[in-house]
Amino acid sequence: CPACVESSARGIQHRKCQDMVQVGRIWIDIQELNKGDKYVLVSFYKLDNDERASYAVPIANKTQEAVEDGIRELLLCIEYLMKLPIVSRIHSDLESSIVRAKNMLQHRWIKLTTNQGHDPAGNGPAEFIGGELCRSSRKVMYHITDRITKRRLWPYAMTWSSWTYTFSNPSVSQTGRIR
Repeated sequence: CPACVESSARGIQHRKCQDMVQVGRIWIDIQELNKGDKYVLVSFYKLDNDERASYAVPIANKTQEAVEDGIRELLLCIEYLMKLPIVSRIHSDLESSIVRAKNMLQHRWIKLTTNQGHDPAGNGPAEFIGGELCRSSRKVMYHITDRITKRRLWPYAMTWSSWTYTFSNPSVSQTGRIR
């Protein structure tokens, strides 16, 4: 990083600090409407040339089975519907239900990496996309006055917002495929 270059008089930066594209890596996080209410598994996928994709999957709860089903749907969407490169690594914060899905991911040859937990900056892309999708879904449901209806529709508004975020990208062709 630039601070290390200055402080230690190193001639070159660390390898990780140079702008490297990490093809096949997604960042995921679980967003919730209220404590213990509705859950959405959000993901962020970035390619070179500012190509990015996002997908949000409503999940019933934070159990291992629900999270594994959400990850399977997420992988299906990214690899087959969006035609992006095959996912080889998933990065997440230290969410226990995601960590317990490690065996399922290893059977698919996907490496799970986590940060130390309680550090939103450690999973920055997923936290960023979660915030963007929450703002967008609130805008979509602004005209709905019934709170119960808003709570029921929130996961689907998040999914719609993720598709809008992905296909508002100028690199998406007219056919809806990411180049």
